[in-house]
Amino acid sequence: MNAPRTTLNLPGKVDIDVPSSAIKDVASPITTTSTKPKSSDTEKLDQMLKLITSMQSSMNQQRVDQVMAEETHKGLLAAMARSLEASKQEHNAQMKALETRLIAHMNVKTSALYEVIDAQQKQIEELVRQLQRMDGVDKNVIEKKKQELAQAELALADHQHKLAARESALEKREQELETKHATQDAQDAQTKRALNERAQNIELEETAM
Repeated sequence: MNAPRTTLNLPGKVDIDVPSSAIKDVASPITTTSTKPKSSDTEKLDQMLKLITSMQSSMNQQRVDQVMAEETHKGLLAAMARSLEASKQEHNAQMKALETRLIAHMNVKTSALYEVIDAQQKQIEELVRQLQRMDGVDKNVIEKKKQELAQAELALADHQHKLAARESALEKREQELETKHATQDAQDAQTKRALNERAQNIELEETAM
């Protein structure tokens, strides 16, 4: 049995009579599909690459977390230093105000004592002058003036003693304030050194990494 044939009409050319099956075979595309499975080495390589990628991602995240923690720690150190400085300034201001009030109070009391002493000294001088003018005056009057003079001298000595005690107390208080300031300054300096050392250690740790 003869196979069906088809005539190809080509412009300007001679007609060609070919089998229809030949045209069908040429028009149909040739497709191939690879069914070869992946080798075990390829699968292992893929797994290793995934593992390495995961480890790198984890390490990067850990580094980010560490840097953030260190920056937070630095911020805390800086905040502590600022707080310390503010507390010191507030403390110094309070101590200075207290010292000023104390000295002013003591100066007022001392000035009052000086006025009393001055008045008593003038009283004693006046009594002495009166005694010097009492020639021929009744002895009882003279004796009374002498007693007044003795009392005035005792009162003067008492006020002078109080004045000396007050001045001594004022000097002692000033020394206590100076000692307290010095102790506070030493403590503040020690705390600052500790904060600076900690900050330097963090920087060294970062450099080492």
